[in-house]
Order: sequence, then C-alpha cells, then structure tokens
Amino acid sequence: EKLEVLRMTGLSNAEVKHFVNRYPRVLQYSTTTVQSRVEWLKSIGLSVRDAALYLARYPVILTTSLDSKVIPRFEVLQHDAPADRLLERIKTSGTWLVMTDHIFKEKHESWAKLEGKLEGTQSPKRVKREVTPSPQPPPPPPSPDQ
Repeated sequence: EKLEVLRMTGLSNAEVKHFVNRYPRVLQYSTTTVQSRVEWLKSIGLSVRDAALYLARYPVILTTSLDSKVIPRFEVLQHDAPADRLLERIKTSGTWLVMTDHIFKEKHESWAKLEGKLEGTQSPKRVKREVTPSPQPPPPPPSPDQ
C-alpha cells in the first residue's frame, strides 16, 4: 500500500525502488504521513511529481512536524525570498528543514519579526555588536646575538 502511494505521486517504479533503497524507513511511515506531505507540497505550488521527488531527495520532511516546523519555516521563507524564486529554492534545498532552530532564526531575520507578530509583542531589534580586535602581544625582546 505504501509503495502504491509513492507510485500514485508519479514516481516511476525505478524511482520508487531507488527511494526505498536509499531511505528504507519510508516504509515505516503511515500512508497518511506520506500523503499529507505530498498534499502540503502541492498546496505550496509543487506539482505532484515535484512533491514526490522532493520526498525522495529530502526524506527528512517525513520526520518533521508540518504544524510546528515545516509550515512556520515556510512562512518565514515566504517573507525572505522573492516569490518568483521561492519554489525553486524549496525544490533545490532541504537545508531549511534540517538546520537547528537557533541557526534558522539567525539566518532568517524575519523569523523574529514573525514570532513577535504571533505573540503580540514587538521583537527586539538586533543589536549589532562591534568587534574590537584583541590587543596584539608586544614583540619579543631582541635576542642577545643582535
């Protein structure tokens, strides 16, 4: 049944076989999980085939919560990326799913703005810290030979 769900997405038998060989854990996920990821990817504008290929390339989306991680991060990417490039950016990279929350927040400034909006508070402005160079050690004393 799970293989059939993958085939229904437009993947060829060879692609399904490659996907399962590369990521055998896909067989542990419910058909609902696989279908919900495909449906969400379609809802953001990917074709069924592109959604299936995304699952095959970035299976981490199967283990990542749609509600608490995927959708909120996608909303941040929508604010940060030009609309005409967003889908290409999504299709060609899965790093937005695997980076830690801390790194994602640092990388995407609008995350803080979005959090402030959601919590009804204003996000603190980023304070740019000036880096002061470390003092240089004094030069070594001249050797007695000089």
